Amino acid sequence: MMLDDLPRHQNLELLQVMPGYKKILFIERTIFWLVLIIAFSIAVFYFHVTKNQWLIMGGYIILSMLLGVFLFTAGKAFDNMGYALRKHDLVFRKGWLFEKLHIIPLKKIQHCQVKRGPLERRYGLASLKIFTAGGAGADITLNGLTQQDAERLKDWLVISPGEPINSTPDEDAATMG
Repeated sequence: MMLDDLPRHQNLELLQVMPGYKKILFIERTIFWLVLIIAFSIAVFYFHVTKNQWLIMGGYIILSMLLGVFLFTAGKAFDNMGYALRKHDLVFRKGWLFEKLHIIPLKKIQHCQVKRGPLERRYGLASLKIFTAGGAGADITLNGLTQQDAERLKDWLVISPGEPINSTPDEDAATMG
């Protein structure tokens, strides 16, 4: 077999995660930055740094600009996020500036765990943590799946990897969702 005969992940069409996950990314980042702005405000008033108002205003402007950058990168990262199931492996891509591509052979998967945080429950979504042989923690986490897709994918990865995913016994599905 020649290297040119191997399947190429670059040509693979990835399934997008659910659009509600983009809202979750924005909310999480906004909460993080609000906590930073509150901490900055407490530090300013606690240490009585009111002598130089321009310095304080500059700090708020910089924090606000950084929030905008974080929200922009969250949107770009969401647009680049996707996954695909192939006969012998699972492909997962995430990130924008620092893109990560995970290709996990199905034979290496030990177990999976479905997780739902408060924001995920609010938007009807779930995350699937996938653990492989030899790993100390979850090797990858597929975020932004529906609860039903996460459960079906978990069962498929653990019970019958490599076989078509069936929603009913008579129906073969090549992909999730």
